[in-house]
Amino acid sequence: MVARRKPSERSATDPGSVLGSAVLAWFLTWRLLLTRALFLPIRTAKRLRYEPRPGLVLAYVLTPESTMRSAEGAPARLSAFGIRAFLAGALGLVVISAITGGDTTIAGSGVLSAVVWAFARLGMMLFFARVNRAERTAVVTGWAAGLLPYVIGVTIGLRAIAFLVSAIYTDAALSGVGIDRKRSRSMVARTFSAQGIVVGASWGVRAIIAAFVALGTPL
Repeated sequence: MVARRKPSERSATDPGSVLGSAVLAWFLTWRLLLTRALFLPIRTAKRLRYEPRPGLVLAYVLTPESTMRSAEGAPARLSAFGIRAFLAGALGLVVISAITGGDTTIAGSGVLSAVVWAFARLGMMLFFARVNRAERTAVVTGWAAGLLPYVIGVTIGLRAIAFLVSAIYTDAALSGVGIDRKRSRSMVARTFSAQGIVVGASWGVRAIIAAFVALGTPL
């Protein structure tokens, strides 16, 4: 007769054990992201006290990684400029929408969505860079400097372009502040891909619903 195993002796490969571990991992991940996200706006606002220099900004536009690495005071100043550029592009989107007779409510919701996603990307990168405090600080700096392309995001189409260019600048900025190139590309690929997939899926659902409505087909 085979002895029955006690609950504590169950194999780690049992479905219940695996499922429980996965649920716990997801819970701890989101709790960590939420805890850090509460402090992100405060830490981001503190960076605005640094004044950017025109020559430094131009050098960063042309050679982002080397400028972040070698120019004196570049990380602090360019991260501050990146945040300002992001806010300027968001304001420009609302203003142009109002001038051209567009729906400012839609523009405003687009700006709010962009802000939420920007901080969500930062939260995810901070989670991936949970090695030490110094690296997390470098990640915040690289993320902020990578927002520079959003200065052109004054229309929905331009914001899509800014999103793609921002991924390139974020990767370069992270490398410029000392993050290993392989790690920086991994963080950027994960965070930007996650946003692209979710946003793309939401737009796809909207397009399908709009098509059904236009054809008069019940959902």
